Amino acid sequence: MIDSSSNSLERGGRFLLIIPVLDLRAGTLVQAHGSLRREDYPPLISPLCADATPEHMLASLAQMPGIRVIYLADLDALAGRPAQLAHLLALAAQHPRFEFWCDIGLTGLPALEALPLLPNFKPVLASETWSGSLPEASELARCVISLDQRAGHDIGQAKLCVPASAELAVILMCLDRMGSPEGPDFARLARNMPSLPGHRCFLAGGIRDEDDVAQAARLGAAGVLVATALHDGRIRLR
Repeated sequence: MIDSSSNSLERGGRFLLIIPVLDLRAGTLVQAHGSLRREDYPPLISPLCADATPEHMLASLAQMPGIRVIYLADLDALAGRPAQLAHLLALAAQHPRFEFWCDIGLTGLPALEALPLLPNFKPVLASETWSGSLPEASELARCVISLDQRAGHDIGQAKLCVPASAELAVILMCLDRMGSPEGPDFARLARNMPSLPGHRCFLAGGIRDEDDVAQAARLGAAGVLVATALHDGRIRLR
């Protein structure tokens, strides 16, 4: 059981952050799985809340004092429909103690620059959708980078080159491993860590249990993104 007093697992004197992932489609939470198309994700059933609304889920997570970061994926935006931006910003405003990492399918600098500034709202620049160069360092500092793969192959319009100039949160996302019994891609984490010095690396996709969390910590990850294992009880936040 992971101690929610820090929402982290301690290994060797360092802490690894546990980040709940919420996938939002048409205002409702759904259960992501790498073998399904996003439009086929079923409604989320979780012991953490009575229904599949993000409001109730966040109210439940707010009772766990150690949770610091929530990852929100806007599946409408990722499918090319209008982003649920007003809803996401309202959720961030209602829970100022959470930091929200929000993937709204950003495609480039104009879309990023058009976003309103909110202290606890960090847009995700994901290689799946982003095209072109990264923003300047001052703008990049308020973002999270996601390097997306499927079946071991980089995906997206352009491969993001992570600059070495400033400490960033970098997610190594394996989309096909979400909810999979195969487990996370630890080999990718081990390969990428040396090429991302000074950055905080987070592993996403396929975290099955607390043993996987411990292995990510041993390999030097700063944290893991967790969905399925959190909702089926294999990872329990005390």
